[in-house]
Amino acid sequence: MAESNPERWTDELQRNGRVVLKTARGKIAFLLVVSAVLAIFGIIVIAAGEGGTVIGILAVVFFGLLGVPALGWRLATGRPVTVIDYAGVAVDNVGVSWQDVLGVRVFGPKRLVLLDLTPQGQATMANQLRPWHRVVARVETQITGRPAFAFPTDQGVAAQPFAAWLAWLHLQRTGGQPPDSTTG
Repeated sequence: MAESNPERWTDELQRNGRVVLKTARGKIAFLLVVSAVLAIFGIIVIAAGEGGTVIGILAVVFFGLLGVPALGWRLATGRPVTVIDYAGVAVDNVGVSWQDVLGVRVFGPKRLVLLDLTPQGQATMANQLRPWHRVVARVETQITGRPAFAFPTDQGVAAQPFAAWLAWLHLQRTGGQPPDSTTG
């Protein structure tokens, strides 16, 4: 469900017991083509041999050896997949319960939706991560200022409505009451 419609997410949650958000494949395909073109550009720069060799090598390594395979895998598998249910949230089987969430916020220019985590939530998430992803999580914590669970930005949902819906669901699942719709 790639549209930003909280009513439909709520309906899907009530009907199916979960909401599943999948990677927007068109965006990944575009990034894959861009990475391949930049890797080819790097090869051309290396072949030209005119002082840009280091830039060419970096382009081949970053875009060709890292970007193309990673994006190709994501395109082929459709990952990451986000599952939101009554127990909590999971992205590719790394999840936290609603009880381990302190709040929801939108962060930075990329409009990253974050769940701020309790210390228990941070430990739960860290135990599920691969070593490389633990490093990424530590960097994210440094950048965002506190431990958080980040949602992928390529699942076709607008950050503000998604964050507001998650905040409402968090209140529902932790014993709070949703904001009164008549008071704004």
